Amino acid sequence: MIEWTNPQPNVIYVQSDNKLKLSVFTLDKSKLGAHTVTLKNTLTYGGVTWTPTYSFAITVVDPCSTTTLLTQSITTLTTNNGVKGSVTFPEVLDSYGNGKGQNGLCGPRAYAIKYTNDNVISWVTVAATTNKDADGRVLWEIKADPTLDAHATTHNLKLIVTLTLYSSIAAFNIPFNVNVVTPPCECSRIVWDAPALQTLTTTVKKTPADTLTISHGTVNAASLLATPQIRACQGTCSTTTSIKSIVDSETNALPAFMTLTSGVLKVDAQSNDVVKTYNMKVTMATPASGDQVFSTVKVVLGNCVITRLDPPTAPTATAYSLFATSDLTIDLSTPGFLQFPACGYYLVETFKWTIPAGAPITEDTTSKYKIKVSSRDPLKHGDYTVGLQLSALYATLTQTHVKDITFTVSVTDPCRTTVFTAFTLTTMTFQAGQSTTQDFN
Repeated sequence: MIEWTNPQPNVIYVQSDNKLKLSVFTLDKSKLGAHTVTLKNTLTYGGVTWTPTYSFAITVVDPCSTTTLLTQSITTLTTNNGVKGSVTFPEVLDSYGNGKGQNGLCGPRAYAIKYTNDNVISWVTVAATTNKDADGRVLWEIKADPTLDAHATTHNLKLIVTLTLYSSIAAFNIPFNVNVVTPPCECSRIVWDAPALQTLTTTVKKTPADTLTISHGTVNAASLLATPQIRACQGTCSTTTSIKSIVDSETNALPAFMTLTSGVLKVDAQSNDVVKTYNMKVTMATPASGDQVFSTVKVVLGNCVITRLDPPTAPTATAYSLFATSDLTIDLSTPGFLQFPACGYYLVETFKWTIPAGAPITEDTTSKYKIKVSSRDPLKHGDYTVGLQLSALYATLTQTHVKDITFTVSVTDPCRTTVFTAFTLTTMTFQAGQSTTQDFN
């Protein structure tokens, strides 16, 4: 009968088909070293029993403790300054795993990147990807994110590879280069700051119509230094801008009563129906950064407001002759007193004529805009200063506007300037005691 004395039954196994054969397998590093096993065979013959024994040591060793990392090349990573670049490489092999055709037998690798002189570099990193190469090796990615002008050069670096489970194995260095190129100028990198909010407050039928010169956005000073691409421009980028359009933010259209000309917004509303506050979106065209849209203009449009009353046109026919066959009527109704601007509001109007006492002038009962001049009295000859005042109340706003017009009415006595017509009498001859006559005009 065969018996084994086995101190490591989970490492050393007796084969089931042949008890004289042992198999050894473990992944447990604590089982490394020599393990003594003893074979005892009990034999009986002719009433005699023999028990020969045989002891020997099985040594478990870790081949990874003496494996070596295999070198490989890494492609030079070339990128423009300010642009992220990357290059991939497959998992670094070790001699034992490679010999067995099973990469990873010796556990995971750790990767780090430094300059070849061991200086630290923070903008070049390495990390695993989810991809594998044709041989099934995990692909790792080296990323470079240069941003400073000093980065624009060739950097001599090394990939430091270690077996994380075997600190006794020296780190393995794989040299490679990162080549950072000064990028071409990109004026599109300019950032534009919105101008301050502008508010245009106006009213319907405002005359003249109010205007607003729209402010332009300005270059953000920090953006001129923010990236290698814009720093490469060295101040050569044009910063001339223009106001391309302006629209109501609610409708995305410019109201019909607004116009934009050379960056100047004009508001010429003619109806109280459009009264409201308009929040406008301004589109500013830039040389290279595309259109910039700012919500920086507000138009506060109020109802039409009467600012004054304009008087009627001064009459021209103000001369009257006494004894005229018809009265002189002076009519100021065309155009009469006018609202300015022409808001069209209903006004409570109070007219007051100022007529000198004793003047041959009376108010016409058919119209408050009319007066009549009539007289046959020579004593009424003279000039009379006449005035018409309108006091107009706009009840809705409790505003009262007062306006006057004065003019002179000249009343003349034609008899004061009349002259006798010359005539001739013929010689009259008559006898004493007789009479004679002669007609004349």
